[in-house]
Amino acid sequence: MAKSITEDYSETDLWAMRLPGHLEQGILAAKELEAIAPIICDVLQLDYTPSELITAVKLAIWLHDWGKVNIDFLSLVENKSKKSLLKKLGIDEPFTCTKKQAIRHELLSCILVRSPKVRQWLEPHAKILPVALLAVLGHHLKVKDSSYFNLEIAITLKVFTQAEDFKQVLQLGVKHFGLSETLPKLPQEYNEEQLKRGIQQFKEWANEVAGKCNHDFDKLRKIATVKALTMACDLAASALLEKHRGNRNYTQWIREALNETMTVEICQAVIESKLGDRKLLDFQKDAAKSKARVVIVVAGCGAGKSLIAYARLNELAIKGLKAKLFFCYPTTSTTTQGFIDYAANQVENALLEHSRKWVDEQLRGFSEIYDDEPEGEEERFQTCAEALRIWHSQLIYCTAHTVLGLLQNYRKGLYGFPAIVQGFFVFDEIHAYPPELFGTLLEFVRIFRHSQMVLMTASLPPSRKEALEAVLAKNDGEKPEIIYGPSEIEKLKRYRLQAVSNEGEELWKKAIAELKQGGKVLWVTNEVYDCQRLYTEAKQRLINAGLTITPICFHARFRYQDSIHQQDELVQAFRNDKPAFAVTTQIAEMSLDISCTLLISALAPLWALVQRLGRLNRWVEVIDNKYKLKTGRVCDALIYQRDTLRPYHKRQEDINGIEASKKLLEQYSGQEINQKLLTEFMEQMELDKIESVAVTWLQTWLTQQGELMPPGYTIQVILESDVTKIFQAVKDNPNVKPSQEAQKWAVSVRIPKNLERWKRQKTFKFYRVALTEDIHYHLEIGAYETCHQDLVNIYSHQS
Repeated sequence: MAKSITEDYSETDLWAMRLPGHLEQGILAAKELEAIAPIICDVLQLDYTPSELITAVKLAIWLHDWGKVNIDFLSLVENKSKKSLLKKLGIDEPFTCTKKQAIRHELLSCILVRSPKVRQWLEPHAKILPVALLAVLGHHLKVKDSSYFNLEIAITLKVFTQAEDFKQVLQLGVKHFGLSETLPKLPQEYNEEQLKRGIQQFKEWANEVAGKCNHDFDKLRKIATVKALTMACDLAASALLEKHRGNRNYTQWIREALNETMTVEICQAVIESKLGDRKLLDFQKDAAKSKARVVIVVAGCGAGKSLIAYARLNELAIKGLKAKLFFCYPTTSTTTQGFIDYAANQVENALLEHSRKWVDEQLRGFSEIYDDEPEGEEERFQTCAEALRIWHSQLIYCTAHTVLGLLQNYRKGLYGFPAIVQGFFVFDEIHAYPPELFGTLLEFVRIFRHSQMVLMTASLPPSRKEALEAVLAKNDGEKPEIIYGPSEIEKLKRYRLQAVSNEGEELWKKAIAELKQGGKVLWVTNEVYDCQRLYTEAKQRLINAGLTITPICFHARFRYQDSIHQQDELVQAFRNDKPAFAVTTQIAEMSLDISCTLLISALAPLWALVQRLGRLNRWVEVIDNKYKLKTGRVCDALIYQRDTLRPYHKRQEDINGIEASKKLLEQYSGQEINQKLLTEFMEQMELDKIESVAVTWLQTWLTQQGELMPPGYTIQVILESDVTKIFQAVKDNPNVKPSQEAQKWAVSVRIPKNLERWKRQKTFKFYRVALTEDIHYHLEIGAYETCHQDLVNIYSHQS
């Protein structure tokens, strides 16, 4: 057996659950990759022919699970399976369960393959065997350091290499690789000394390979590519069972998925739907027709950058490019809004992809593909299903982590590699990328050497411009083309900056006055508690002013299902013709495609302040061939000081950014300014720090997940009072699993000092349950800590 069996399967699927069936399905998936092998070799500039690449992947996927024939592993999966289903496979009684395996199965696979008789048998493929073995070793991302090679327990390990199933595994070598029909005889048992010797010999070999490859960029790319494709084929062999793929057979599903690319017709339909009777602006045309591989578009908010992606891909598709369009945003909210604005009603096979999604009906259950190997903190919840949906999509709206995560061995990136390698990439709002994420983007540009990319930003500091130019220059002197937005738009006077000493009556008077004139007021705070407190105050002040406006509170501490409602309500309120008032946190900096007529903001680092200004007086129209603001006026931005720098008090970069904002206000408070001035001011401040990023994808035998970003200070939890509601919802809808329903109820809160008090609910996967005595919730203001007695007195806990 290759997997535990907990559900009833068809005969076809039962065969795929057995080791020979699983490995052959993997080989067949690798064969289907032949269609995109030339693209892979070209995009990554591999020192492989397409045929050599596919042979290496086929070899790796065939060998990757040989080690599962040991008694420890079989006892584990058999005891997790239903006995009634085991009997269908002729297994009357499972082996006695082993609590701990002596050796991981992928390491045992490598030891079996390197046994003398097998190596002799595999001699025709000796050239590519080393890369295949590294893929075998790393396909579960467990090799974090040399301790991986330690024998867990002293044992004599039984290995069923003479079983009929394993003989069929060896026969695959004859069938698919043209190997000798005289099958090699492998050990049937390893005592402790033999296991230690086998592990030590393999470790020495792996270190020798690492010594030869660790500073060879070309070799590391080859190894990483084969690893990723092996994991992708393993995913297909595990997940694409008959019950999940509809009326298509296995290879047909893969073939169709790989062939789903953007077309000229789709691009033109999106362009026409957005333009109507208007034409592309000159800077949009220039970017679309650029001959550079990497185009950098620098333009302010609302200038029309997003449409460039479709215009450029349209030009390239006319010339024959077949690609999946990846539109990558910094946050889930901007991703969702971009999808709604451009793709939802225009592209039939478009995918919204970020971490908060239910698995659709056809792919439900894929999260348990590797349920025989739990990972504690790193649950693979939904990842497999989401990756396969990426395979089968033409247009993917996603967070940057979906794509860039590949370079840090994030599973979604690895499993989705056959789609990513076919990508045309748009990275939006790169000015908002933290240093670590921007550093990873630089590495992506360097490694994906022939992928078409559009990088979009409101500003381009000299340090980031030079870093992009330097990384491209390493690719045979390649240069980007930088396209700037219309200067007429950039020069429009939009904002009147006003420095305010504190949060007080002056702000409220101006907010009330703006609302009485029919305006829209956006108040951006730096902390959630401030947002909740000010919203509470706003309710009473609006009533006292005789206004019937319902204020909106929006931040990151709402349940996911409530957050969707809050965001929709806010966007609608700011897009209609009625006055509106909203209090938000930093989430407004990028997540809200809205325009207000009065911005009130707490003092924040310069880059954050500029982003907030991007929500003020945002819209431009063309009248008599001239750009004009839709409001017809300059709008006020009131920036007030707080008695604390939190949450910007820890990192020196943030503190420097606060000082830069103070200088901006010192120089321009009371003046009318434009986007061009803001851009130039940011560039002069040179606040950026370019981070050198270690790419964990480019390693030899080490294969573990790295970090795209430093650990945050929040955690996703389920509220204690919501547990029964989740189980009731699942009871009402048996097709939904508790782990799926839990996503709707998950809420982000600060990590407490005594986190262990919040226990994990096993059926919710990785979510902890936050105690009501610590966290209260109210639909109006979301989650809040009970230490805020003022909120407790007003709202109590009404989940």
